[in-house]
Amino acid sequence: MIDANERYERKRLQVMGKDLSYVEEGKGDPIVFLHGNPASAYVWRNILPFLTEYGRCIAPDLIGMGQSQKIIPSGDRTYRLGDYQLYLDGLLGALGVTRKVTFVLHEWGSVLGFDWARRHPDALKGIAYMEAIVRSLSWEEWPEETVKTIRDLRGKDGERLALTDNVVVEKLLPATTRRALSDAEMEAYRRPYLIPGETRRPTLSCVRDLPIDGEPKDTQRTVEEYNAWLRTSDVPKLFVNCDPGYLLVGSHRWACREFEQQTEITVSALHYPQEDSPMKLTAGLIDWYRTL
Repeated sequence: MIDANERYERKRLQVMGKDLSYVEEGKGDPIVFLHGNPASAYVWRNILPFLTEYGRCIAPDLIGMGQSQKIIPSGDRTYRLGDYQLYLDGLLGALGVTRKVTFVLHEWGSVLGFDWARRHPDALKGIAYMEAIVRSLSWEEWPEETVKTIRDLRGKDGERLALTDNVVVEKLLPATTRRALSDAEMEAYRRPYLIPGETRRPTLSCVRDLPIDGEPKDTQRTVEEYNAWLRTSDVPKLFVNCDPGYLLVGSHRWACREFEQQTEITVSALHYPQEDSPMKLTAGLIDWYRTL
């Protein structure tokens, strides 16, 4: 059963003067859940509670997203990859996430989690990932409608589309979920972005920071570095293959199958397996985690 309600209480921690919201449930080795754009810890509501008997489950809201504080003032140079890395590093450090760490990664959260893993290889226990960015993306492997939406957001109309019309939440999110999200679920996803303008900046910056055909170069460099590490690392990995999928498809899907020490499961989903197949995803995560 898919529940629209969160099953856990939020905690808050100050990192570099900003309040970051996160979930922390369970005891043991840390299991860190990182969400994508425009989601929050809310997206893990039907998965995380069932992992708490296996470890210390931590699910942050990335800076400016979910219930975490916004960067003020903000503009087209904020909510870049470096900002997210800085605040996430600070949060995980403050929470003592330093050893036997398992990541559960989705979309934009995969960039942050993979890069953290590359920089802290001795701290890892395992990495599970879904609809992740495993290497630079390509316009050629997306449907025409998707290409148009993403190009528009990365172009001169991006501010109007994201900051005024809120298309990342109102259009991209439901379009990339296989089932119809309920009113309550859409309300939860909208809540951090109700006020037009800069409060919605994170949703635009994440789209503009996606490494597509080599741009932007700084994100591309980060992805190339962790891709090289992923291809040779012996850290146990779980690839959650989404069928039919949306982001991790085509040659990218086959490329990640070359990673060392990897198990694969398939769930029915477009871009959000947490919404389309939460129970099968949860069962797969538990079965894999028990082997670590």
